[in-house]
Amino acid sequence: MTHRVIDAFPYWREYSTIMARTQLWGEYSESSIMLAAVASHTHAGNYILDDDPIRLGLEQGIETIYVENGSKELSAWDRENGQRNALVASIRQVASDGDLIISTDADELVNPEMIPAIRQACRSNGPISLGMTLLYYGLDLASPSQWEQGKAMLVEDMPDDLSTLRVDMSRPVVNGAGWHISWQGGELMRRSKALNFAHTELSGPEGLSMIEQGVNGGTDMFGNTLVPFDRYLLPAPILRNIK
Repeated sequence: MTHRVIDAFPYWREYSTIMARTQLWGEYSESSIMLAAVASHTHAGNYILDDDPIRLGLEQGIETIYVENGSKELSAWDRENGQRNALVASIRQVASDGDLIISTDADELVNPEMIPAIRQACRSNGPISLGMTLLYYGLDLASPSQWEQGKAMLVEDMPDDLSTLRVDMSRPVVNGAGWHISWQGGELMRRSKALNFAHTELSGPEGLSMIEQGVNGGTDMFGNTLVPFDRYLLPAPILRNIK
């Protein structure tokens, strides 16, 4: 029996990143299914007016799952967690035993060449963390540390709560699993993301100031120095779609 990769992620308007993601899977021989959870409201509780093809369910090869999360009683974390956990039921509907589940954010891209190593690690350990190169503000600066919140697992090991699994940093790590392409798209996109989706410590005017200081100073938003990164080490689908 041929096992598949099921790639599931929350989605806002990271269209160019998802096009890179789609093309990465297109270059890989193993069958893949993409599931995008789109929400009615941002983490900050603002109604989302965007109507790109993924949100409308019109993007070929991507199944869109709509999540109503507009209740004023929900916190930002509730909205984020609800969007990710809503993917579980859809995954269970399409997956068969042995299928590999990739659970990341839209800007966390798995390297398809690492799928055999990821699959083997999941067979041996259950859910694992994906160690990714963390790129900032484009493709030319990187954190000296890996990003490890993305997760992978076999469907039979998938919990009902993917959000709790995401922050479980005790899981074994597969190093070099891909790329987290963070705070992309220029000043306006960064500002919109900070106001609508950033975690509490990066939201509002103070968060915006921290982010722009990082852009100007070559640091992450907490003042840690970034290191030069050779963008031409990245696969062609990323270079084509993400500036």
